[in-house]
Amino acid sequence: MKNLVKSLVVASALSVAGTASADWFDCFSPVIGADYYQVWTSPKNSNLNIRHARDYPGATIYVGGRADCFGLEVGYDVSATRSRAFTAGATSGTTRVQRQGWHIDLIGYMPLDCFECVDLFGTIGWGWIQPRRTFNITSGPALGFATNNNSRRGNSVLRLGIGANYMFTECVGARLKLGYESTSTIRFTGPAGTSYRPFGDSFTLAVGAFVKF
Repeated sequence: MKNLVKSLVVASALSVAGTASADWFDCFSPVIGADYYQVWTSPKNSNLNIRHARDYPGATIYVGGRADCFGLEVGYDVSATRSRAFTAGATSGTTRVQRQGWHIDLIGYMPLDCFECVDLFGTIGWGWIQPRRTFNITSGPALGFATNNNSRRGNSVLRLGIGANYMFTECVGARLKLGYESTSTIRFTGPAGTSYRPFGDSFTLAVGAFVKF
């Protein structure tokens, strides 16, 4: 009798779990999209007064999915190369930095209208940013630090965002998102193997379109 009861309990639990799983997959919609991605950051001086650009226009492509009020997004981010002039003692030149990396975000949605055309959403996630830096010395002696372009290692950052979606059709929509990235964790290599943090935290703007299948 006990074995029969156990079997019935297990069968009931599996049935409920299977039904819930089937319902979740029934309402799950794959998403693919692309954004214009603008980053503003506050550069800091290094010990040699090397400076970096404040803004980085770029793009994001992403794939993910949505089930009811929750979603997941995995994307690739890349920026244009931005330059900034510097003078360190008798040496002058420019720094050139390009950002690229990956991210994964968890998304929570809040529908605003009964026609399901407009959603507000919030995101929290993890990013991996790999700044690629080069120097162009225009006058004066080359700095040993400036010729060491090994700042290609990535750094983890926290990502937060808020935004809104608008659906033009059942499948095609647009989104606007404001975000924050903890880019003050990014380190560059300095003289004699030392490291320093060239950026403060960043604020971002993403505008783009997506397709929901």
